[in-house]
Amino acid sequence: MTSANSRLKSDPEFKKLSFPMSDEIYQELERAIIDKEVYPEITVWNNSLILGFNTYEICRRLKIKPFVRRMEFEGRRNAIAWCCQQRLSQPEVSDPAFKYYIGKLYLVTKGDATIDLGSELGVPAPLEGRRNHYKAEIIGTKYGMGHACVSNYSIFADKLDVLMSKHNDLAHRVRTGTIKISTNCLADVSSLSTDYLNTFYEHLSPKKVTLNRRTIETLIQKCLATPVIESTKPSISRDKVFIKQIPAYDPDAEASSLALTIPSWIGSMQRVHKISDITFVSTNAATKLLYQLENMKDTIELMLRTIKEELDGRDL
Repeated sequence: MTSANSRLKSDPEFKKLSFPMSDEIYQELERAIIDKEVYPEITVWNNSLILGFNTYEICRRLKIKPFVRRMEFEGRRNAIAWCCQQRLSQPEVSDPAFKYYIGKLYLVTKGDATIDLGSELGVPAPLEGRRNHYKAEIIGTKYGMGHACVSNYSIFADKLDVLMSKHNDLAHRVRTGTIKISTNCLADVSSLSTDYLNTFYEHLSPKKVTLNRRTIETLIQKCLATPVIESTKPSISRDKVFIKQIPAYDPDAEASSLALTIPSWIGSMQRVHKISDITFVSTNAATKLLYQLENMKDTIELMLRTIKEELDGRDL
């Protein structure tokens, strides 16, 4: 370790990994540094700050020199993966931060054989056809979840990054937990244009809120009814832009379609179970079927948990 003598580079990609602290926790950290209860430490790679952003901010303001832990990594992906694992090892990680770090860890490590996420966990080498999920299985084993859940969190992380690039205030509320939102709904919101997100944000309650498809649709209707200043490009109608971006949809359509499809899946599985003698099925075919059934089980468990959480929040 060495002490910091110069201003470090600010890397937006690593800054995104630093989720906001509550005012109370931030003040407690500052007090602990002032009272010398903790010795301030930051982590640096290639002269870029990658861990300890709040500590660095406090030390710069108080003119205190923190110790600098200089790390060496093979590349940027390795550094991000390390940061995610460090943050996941902290005793208190908020729900949105946990989802983001799990998802980000998967996004930067899948397909990269140079990043070892924990060979000591005993996860067997991937069978043919399972390589795309191998890293998700390792992460799931390490943090107690199925690989389908890891994949879902990777979508959450990706869409939150998109939202941060379009509307930082809205993304900040998701990151701090004052907006609770599912992965699918986050994908819907992050797909909106910046102008539309500005109007959307104005109609949001400043209090803690849960955004589901029903509340999002209500907010969209409010946005459509809100008068705005005409565009400087008169050839483009605002109404037409909205119609193109936010098509009318039936919120029950996808769920109803899936509910109608599932019985045919059940029938197919029951038929195979009834007429097939598994003792004569090849190892290759049995392994592939087993993998898909496990994948379906994880997905069903994820959907059940999501639906139950949604229904628990309703007055039935």
